[in-house]
Amino acid sequence: MNHSFIKTYEMIDFDNNKDRLFKEFLSLAEEVLISFQTRERYLEKEIKWINQHFISLIKDISLIDQRKHKKSLLEMAISELELLIDYDDDDEDKAFDFIELVINLINKVKYLNQKQDDIKAYFVSNENYERYANLGKESVAS
Repeated sequence: MNHSFIKTYEMIDFDNNKDRLFKEFLSLAEEVLISFQTRERYLEKEIKWINQHFISLIKDISLIDQRKHKKSLLEMAISELELLIDYDDDDEDKAFDFIELVINLINKVKYLNQKQDDIKAYFVSNENYERYANLGKESVAS
């Protein structure tokens, strides 16, 4: 029988106060992932998908610059994970709901990253415009 084996991850060297929510998110996610082991042979495709996408999600969340967005994203994810933990381990919806949570988080992280890129691009274009506008003022003043 081909088992897919659930991957778990450990975060080290984090400031406890600053990254408390991130550690809680990972701990709850690990608890949910471990609960899939009882039905691993039935969830092989789902577990492979989770293994493929969850680690990149963890990296992407850790790279979010804006603290308030990261905090609200993690708080939402923690609330969802706490609900998933209450599911019976044999409940087939648990794996699919976890995948749905991961997909939603991936989409939210992409949105936040796009928003940050748009803001940076706006300031860069404004900077260039101000340089151009100031250049025009300097030549008129001369």
